[in-house]
Amino acid sequence: MATAVRAGMKRVDEDKGASHERPPPPKKARIHATANPVKHALLRQYYPEIVSLRHYLISKLPSASRLRRKKIASIGSEEPRSSADFRGDLERQLCHLLDTTVVGLQHSQLPAADDNVRREEWTKFSQRGDESYVTLSGGLSDALFSQAEIVDFVVWLLFSQQGSNTTWPKHLLCDGFRRNATHAATSAIPGLLSMYPNHHVQALKKSPWPELLMLLGKSGESIMIDLLVDGAMFTPIQAGLDNMYQLSGVPLSELSPAQSQLSKALLPGTVPQRPLSDITFVRSRMMYARAALNTRGLVLFGFRHIHVLNRCPLPGMTMLGTVESGIPSKFEDSTRKLLMSGLRRKSGGKDYRRSTQIAQQPPQPTVTFETITDLATPVAHVSAFCQAVLAKLIPDDFWGSGSSRRSNKQLVMTKVHHFVKLRRFESLSLSEVASGLKVTDIGWLAPPGLKSQKTSLTDMNKRLEILNEFLYYVFDSLLIPLLRSNFYVTESSVHRYKLFFFRHDIWRYVAEPAMAELKATMFEEVKLDHARRILENRKLGFSQVRLLPKQISMRPITNLRRRAAPIGNKKMLGLSINSILGPVYSALKLEKELDPSKLGASMFSVPDVYRRLNAFKNSLGDTPGKLYFVKLDVKAAFDTIPQDAVLKLMQDVTTQDRYKLLKHVEIKAGHVGGVHKPTRRWQAVAICEHDKTPFLDRVESQLAPTKRHTIFIDNVMQRSEDRRKLLSLMTTHIEQNLVKLGKKYYRQKNGIPQGSVLSSTLCNYFYADLELQHLSFLSGQDCMLSRLIDDFLLITTDVRKARRFVKVMHKGFPDYGVSISPAKTLVNFEMEIDGGSVARLPDGEKFPYCGTLIDCKTLAIGKDRGHIKDTVTSNGLTVEFGYQSGHNFMRKTLNAFKIQSHIMFYDTVHNSPRTVYSNLFESFTETATKMLAYAKCLGPNQRPAPRMVIRTISKVIDVACELSKHQVAWLALHAVRKAVARKQSAYHDVLEWIAREIRKLQFKKEIRDVGMLQTFEDVAS
Repeated sequence: MATAVRAGMKRVDEDKGASHERPPPPKKARIHATANPVKHALLRQYYPEIVSLRHYLISKLPSASRLRRKKIASIGSEEPRSSADFRGDLERQLCHLLDTTVVGLQHSQLPAADDNVRREEWTKFSQRGDESYVTLSGGLSDALFSQAEIVDFVVWLLFSQQGSNTTWPKHLLCDGFRRNATHAATSAIPGLLSMYPNHHVQALKKSPWPELLMLLGKSGESIMIDLLVDGAMFTPIQAGLDNMYQLSGVPLSELSPAQSQLSKALLPGTVPQRPLSDITFVRSRMMYARAALNTRGLVLFGFRHIHVLNRCPLPGMTMLGTVESGIPSKFEDSTRKLLMSGLRRKSGGKDYRRSTQIAQQPPQPTVTFETITDLATPVAHVSAFCQAVLAKLIPDDFWGSGSSRRSNKQLVMTKVHHFVKLRRFESLSLSEVASGLKVTDIGWLAPPGLKSQKTSLTDMNKRLEILNEFLYYVFDSLLIPLLRSNFYVTESSVHRYKLFFFRHDIWRYVAEPAMAELKATMFEEVKLDHARRILENRKLGFSQVRLLPKQISMRPITNLRRRAAPIGNKKMLGLSINSILGPVYSALKLEKELDPSKLGASMFSVPDVYRRLNAFKNSLGDTPGKLYFVKLDVKAAFDTIPQDAVLKLMQDVTTQDRYKLLKHVEIKAGHVGGVHKPTRRWQAVAICEHDKTPFLDRVESQLAPTKRHTIFIDNVMQRSEDRRKLLSLMTTHIEQNLVKLGKKYYRQKNGIPQGSVLSSTLCNYFYADLELQHLSFLSGQDCMLSRLIDDFLLITTDVRKARRFVKVMHKGFPDYGVSISPAKTLVNFEMEIDGGSVARLPDGEKFPYCGTLIDCKTLAIGKDRGHIKDTVTSNGLTVEFGYQSGHNFMRKTLNAFKIQSHIMFYDTVHNSPRTVYSNLFESFTETATKMLAYAKCLGPNQRPAPRMVIRTISKVIDVACELSKHQVAWLALHAVRKAVARKQSAYHDVLEWIAREIRKLQFKKEIRDVGMLQTFEDVAS
């Protein structure tokens, strides 16, 4: 049977000769025609309908085009006659295109009138008359021309529909084109000028798209136009897992996941409502608030003067005397006389006179504390204070009548307590607050005159709407401002996500000395006028510093990601400092890829330790001998780097005269299943000016290999940045880093800005130069020098080099601003320096480095769980209290295990089997502990049932591992049983299931042969 491609290249008059064609192909070729719609969790959130390109084309062909439908359905059903068959290769390309390309559809079918207008526009644009009823008679050459013309027409049509008020339509095919009437005569598309090459347009004009157009016959042009205008196409990426590339359509980054619901027909005038579960309170607004001060510089508690309750006082409030105002002056004499007469009467006529002895205030007691967080107000006290204030502000009648009044009020106050005790990144939705309230018993919600009548659906909906607005106001405009005006809310560097509430006067007591020291050592004041002139003449704004409690000291945190309003324009927020520095960061990232040797021993993440250790172990062979370890830490690395020296070094690091900057969007599913909102990230990449690599090739080779469930959207616009301009921007950032503290501006006089997107890269290059100039004696095969930012690690077989390294580093390098923290130096051999002993690792213990433990004999790697200072597991959790609590419980538990499951812990080649078993058992134990802590944080009605816990444990066991599943299950079950044993009453069914599963496994060959029982006893002890 001739292939569908050969049949499509013949001229066919379907209106006249359809009945004379050969019988249809076998039924198996019709499988594609009835294929089910494509299932893709991420795309399903944006498009109501997702189908393959083959399915879309078959559904669009007229019912009379029976043969065309069969031809498209049969593509790929026949094997080519030989490997050199050109038409066979073309058919494979078409089959791959039809089956792997996904079409997302948002809009319903166009009305007939609009469809006719589109056809008329196409006829005028092509200037060929109404000839769309015949197939292409000129063969492939005409198909190439027609496909290219269709793509150009779609670009022109999209611009025409958009109107002249906007710059260009939000469509991938329109990127790079601009309206230009001047060059309309010479442009390929009338009235448009191509500013940048559009890869999407070029791809749609190339093979196999013209051949596909030929297969569609007389309806091909209209189908292709509708596909490009109304649909969005996505092609798969081979690299990574389930990644895709958007070929055409409105960019996915311009759509909202909720827009798929908005595409459904709505009644005229109706506005789609957001579900209450999507409306969350912005808890971040209560963080890091500045205290309000009175004229004497003391903290002023209560709502700010700009709060609505202070700006619009109730009638009669202005006549009340206050503690601040004292007794009104015009009543002062009469008040004094009344007091004197009352005292004489009660004391039997004794005379009283004004005392000349002024009562002295007792001296303020000295506040003692072990850690700064001890000074924070307990969360229970903060919650009680907030509930008491709200109870005074809101009358009891607002909550209803009868028994409902108390229950409604208690429910809301319970949510207030829940709101206050939430951790850093946890949220509370309006749905959770409103759940359980008895609306019909709240009298002020009922319309006048209808209180005794039965409530209708519309009336109930309106009552709910008003009540929800009131509840949102209570939390957003009363509770959050109340917390801001009375407490400084912050996390600490030790307790992970737990929040601490410091009274503003207490916080000033501990923060002002730390801030004064910071101003004296790191910053110098800049006059206000001079600072304003600097800010007006540059893009970079100013940063702000906050203090983070750290045991008994404070750690300064600089926020360079905050968007601030430019000077003289308070209506619009400008770009953040880190966003403005993005081109510089991209250029340095390119230089890192072009010449990694300039970075010396730098590492960029903890897993890099594994790669270094693995390579070093292989170079040593089977008998490495004794290994000597040294760990050093640079004191205040970012704050001590000389500014002039690092800027001079960057002149040599940047090698390109110009850098081409490209941008693209990566949209990733929240998790497999797509329930959570997808994450959208704009990524910038710098390439050499003459690099012509297509974006899709760059995605396949560089961007996608490490990605999962991600969609890439290209932005064809390009920027070219001059090297001198980028260096000038870097110089301004380092030498003129303005920080606003209070109402004054300061310049950082030492070091490089912390929190800057450039800080880590600059530090790596700078310390790599130090290694090159002063540590070249460690470049031999017997040494492995690694550094993560400012943490040095040396492993060597030569003890003399290890001792020399310690001595050289402890002397310091003033030219580099390097001084070592002696208390953080650690070695595994005896050594003295300057008359004192260097801290030594006890014999037999593993060497700690950046959260890992390294075996001093075998270089095996484990996780360091002893360095975690916070022993409360729940402080490190982010609990989701909303709907689907069981699903979230399972997902969080799986993520808790996956985040520990790096290959460096389970590599059975680098690590011994016993080490791998130990790492796995400890990971399961920590996961089980977090699982129980997560379940405890949930409410009684949200906690997972035993069946859900059992299912979660089974899912954790199913996580990929190079060990056999029986070995993984054995370790996991023992680890979970160890953690759950303390909660036997709550997890009785789970413990019984674990016991049954362990009995099944203990007779398995994998368990008996490797001595798993002995391993478990060693690890558990």
